[in-house]
Amino acid sequence: MLRRFAFVFVLASVAGLTVVSPASAASKGVYTQNFNDYPQGEWLHGSAISSWEIVYSRHQCGGTLGCQNWWIAGYIKPDGGLQNGLEGGEDKGLIKARFTYPVTSIALIAQPGVQFNAAYSLTAFGRNGRAVGKSTVVHNGDQELPGFDGFGYFPVAVTHLRAPACSFTFSAKWLAASSPFYKSAGFEVGTITVRLQNGKRAHRCNG
Repeated sequence: MLRRFAFVFVLASVAGLTVVSPASAASKGVYTQNFNDYPQGEWLHGSAISSWEIVYSRHQCGGTLGCQNWWIAGYIKPDGGLQNGLEGGEDKGLIKARFTYPVTSIALIAQPGVQFNAAYSLTAFGRNGRAVGKSTVVHNGDQELPGFDGFGYFPVAVTHLRAPACSFTFSAKWLAASSPFYKSAGFEVGTITVRLQNGKRAHRCNG
């Protein structure tokens, strides 16, 4: 049974990129998607979580489980978060989406679903599909292992891109766990914040 974590609310700057509410995003050229604003504990079609700025595929697909809707987890902690890929699927540990307009920085907050140590990687890709920035954070969410980093959300960001980004992936690689039952890196993402190129909606990524 998954361990429930204490509620942690983050009000901080993530590597210099301030997380703001969607209401204030337009004037600052910054957009934040908060998954606590969506129905918790439900499977949602990709169109239900997509916006002008961040677009998700219709379904998550991978492995032997085929395709299914995106899962807004409500069991890890009292508020909701976007869960990573399909249980047992090839894309487990991966969240990916594309941007309608080029962005110059990406920041998110994530937390593990159970107690384990993992390396979390956020990669930004340019218009041509090549990586333009990457950040990897090792976070130990297992209180029984040395170097415990605590429960709750932690930040990952890429802010110095070689070129504007038109898509991203966020993944986790399991490293260790004190329990033999936790052998995969399940996590949820609480918010995703992007800064639009030149602070406005300009040329589309696919334009």
